[in-house]
Amino acid sequence: MSTEKDIDRVDYRVEENIVPERQLLLWQRVFIFLLIIATLGAIAIAIVLFSQVNSLRDQNDDLQNQISGMMNIDPDLELAWSPDGSRIVFVSERDGDKDIYIYTLEDGKEIALTDNASQDFNPQWSEDGANVIIDSDRSGEVEQYTIIISEFIEEP
Repeated sequence: MSTEKDIDRVDYRVEENIVPERQLLLWQRVFIFLLIIATLGAIAIAIVLFSQVNSLRDQNDDLQNQISGMMNIDPDLELAWSPDGSRIVFVSERDGDKDIYIYTLEDGKEIALTDNASQDFNPQWSEDGANVIIDSDRSGEVEQYTIIISEFIEEP
């Protein structure tokens, strides 16, 4: 026969076993909550970084479109700033082939550096800004050529 004391003991043991399970459940919920917070934080950081990259890309595209509008050139063609920031060398297909031009920011003048039936492209400034290096297929194969800027523009 069971006495009241035995029943109390059984009830106590049942409750004693439930408490660790509740603690485990609580810790699991806390862990899941922290995991969700960390994931949301990582997502938020990724969204911020992504939006900043897109913003920079948009600013660059806007600047390139403004420059292209000033110079009346196709914004998708290649352009490069001179090391001192005073000139832009760019590619244009005005007469059906790709030629290289320089746009001077100070006076807004455009100067053709090449004018031939070949395809001239990929203009890059030398480190000192005295030359422009281009790729061209004028020999039948694509090769690099150096254009000396002082032959086209008088330096002050």
